[in-house]
Order: sequence, then C-alpha cells, then structure tokens
Amino acid sequence: MKKTKEMLGKSYVPCVVFVCIAFVTCLLRLVIGIMDKNDISLWLFGISSEEIMLALGAVSGYSTLFFFSFYLSSKKSKHKAVIAVVSFAVSVLLMIEVVFIYSRQPEYEYFKIVSDDKQHEIIIKEGSYLLSGAGAFYEKTSPITMVKIGEYSTDDGYRPFSDNRYEIDWNENGFEVTYSFDSSAKTKKETAQYAK
Repeated sequence: MKKTKEMLGKSYVPCVVFVCIAFVTCLLRLVIGIMDKNDISLWLFGISSEEIMLALGAVSGYSTLFFFSFYLSSKKSKHKAVIAVVSFAVSVLLMIEVVFIYSRQPEYEYFKIVSDDKQHEIIIKEGSYLLSGAGAFYEKTSPITMVKIGEYSTDDGYRPFSDNRYEIDWNENGFEVTYSFDSSAKTKKETAQYAK
C-alpha cells in the first residue's frame, strides 16, 4: 500500500510541472498581448514579441498534452476516454491557433539604427502582406522592451529599408525619414518623436 502511494506521488510530479508550465506560458502570452496593445513590445536578444508569442503558444499546447498524458497514465477512472479526447482537442486547438497566427503573419524584418548623438536606438519593423507593405518605428526603452513611436506604409508590398532606399534626418526630439513608397522614384515622409 505504501509503495503504491509513493508511485502515485511520483507520477503526479510531472502533472504539476506541466500544469505550472501551461499556466505560466498562458499568463505570459496575456501579459505580452496587453503590452502589444499599449504599443510596448518585447525585444529579447533580437527575438520579437510575435516570435515569443508563437513559442509560448507551442509550449502551452505541448504542456497541456503532456499533462493529460501523465494524468491519464496515473489515474484509474471510468472517464479516461472523455478526458483523453478533451485533452487532445485542447492541445490541437492551441497548436492550430499557433499555426493559424503564424501563417497569417507577414514575414517581418528588423533593422537597428542608432541616432547621431548615440542616445537613441531605433528598431524598424518592416513587413509586407499581399500587395501592401507596412512597418513601424520602435525605440528601445530597456534591454528587453521597445515602444512604438511611429508607422509607415508602402505600395505593392515594397520594403524600402530592405532595399536601403531611405534617408533619416535626426533632430533633438526625434527624426524624419524619407523613404521609397514603391519600386519607382516616388517617396514619402514620416516623422517620429522619441519615447524618452
């Protein structure tokens, strides 16, 4: 009897671990989502918020699946089949969400530019989807966060920063960027103010 209790106790340890991982990853995704809504993004060693969100979604999906696998293997229940189906469905839905978000996400490129006075680090996020191009200017505010300070758009999915067709004029409050709007000679201007 004592041996059986010890075995059951050991089999619950992975369950608790996987529940904690799933909970923490879901909580982190919520926090990152709220930050993004307030124009604050993570920038962790060159890894963007979008990539972190996708990784956390995959981890929560797998953690949920592993939790129910360990739970079912350690429990004697009449409802094992129902629990197995529900757990598999939840895990599959989490993974579908990750794949769906990833497939609809434009492929972004990031560029780092430092102001003339070396006081401001600007991250430019550039992407295109179908026939439209868009991007955003962020300023690094800490080692792991950046704040959105401006946006720009292009035609025909054109990427001016990838093609190095832009000019930046710095001033004490921010900068003005002149960039190619499309593959022709047409240009557009945007201004951005520093966050700090």
